[in-house]
Amino acid sequence: MASLAPACDSPVEPPSTDVALTSGQEPAWSPDGTRIAFAYFSAPLVGQVFVMDADGSGVEWVTNISYGTVWDPAWSPDGTRIAFSSNHSDGNLGNPDGYSEIYVMDADGSDVERLTNHDEGSSSPAWSPDGTRIAFSSYRDGYSEIYVMDADGSNVQRLTNHEWGSYSPAWSPDGTRIAFSYELDSPYHEIYVMDAEGSNVERLTDFSGRYPAWSPDGTRIAFASTHYGNSEIHVMNADGSGVERVTNHSGSDIDDRSPAWSPDGTRIAFERNTHGIPPHDSEIYEIYVIQIK
Repeated sequence: MASLAPACDSPVEPPSTDVALTSGQEPAWSPDGTRIAFAYFSAPLVGQVFVMDADGSGVEWVTNISYGTVWDPAWSPDGTRIAFSSNHSDGNLGNPDGYSEIYVMDADGSDVERLTNHDEGSSSPAWSPDGTRIAFSSYRDGYSEIYVMDADGSNVQRLTNHEWGSYSPAWSPDGTRIAFSYELDSPYHEIYVMDAEGSNVERLTDFSGRYPAWSPDGTRIAFASTHYGNSEIHVMNADGSGVERVTNHSGSDIDDRSPAWSPDGTRIAFERNTHGIPPHDSEIYEIYVIQIK
């Protein structure tokens, strides 16, 4: 287990202007690096998935589902499909009970298929690098645990067995390991990693960590931490060493979360919540991209 301390040097080059690409949350890069999928919530319980060009232009509305929320977009490794979570209870998703379930669709929003069907909810889909499996979190056994299933929703297997809860699975680029966030004691989380079949669980952080994301070369993991009070983006080596802070808003009401590496490993997209800081007069979520050394 690594011992994390506040970093002195930043591994990033600040963006040339402090301007968001778009309003939204949970950015996910397409495998070719040209587009970013994200969730946008027009109201607390109404959300959709959108896709934009990597520079924030060309925003397209991908899902068109009413009465509920769509979130957690995740591109398939070949870029042809997007998995997502939804609790929509209307007929066009075939989800009459309104619990969160995992779905998959073509990248243009067509051919939507429901993959999970359980009355305790499933979310946070993550494709294996070869595209054959999807890891996800679910409350079906009491606490939130990490599961894996075939890409068609079959052959569901439970990987974790923890008292409080495990969330946000992320596959290593070689497909051999899965990082995840474990709730030690609400609301405190740390980053853990395990073999892809659930064995050899190791704790990587010890000062809070959520939303792990592997670098494309598998050598580093980005994550969000509330060690400084508000949530900031950090980067560490894959063994938990060498922690460096990427964003810095200490003492403010700005929270940065949900990091996502660009496929070439040079940038990290993330969501920022301004919590009504002027010029905004309400809680605003926006997507930023920052350069990584």
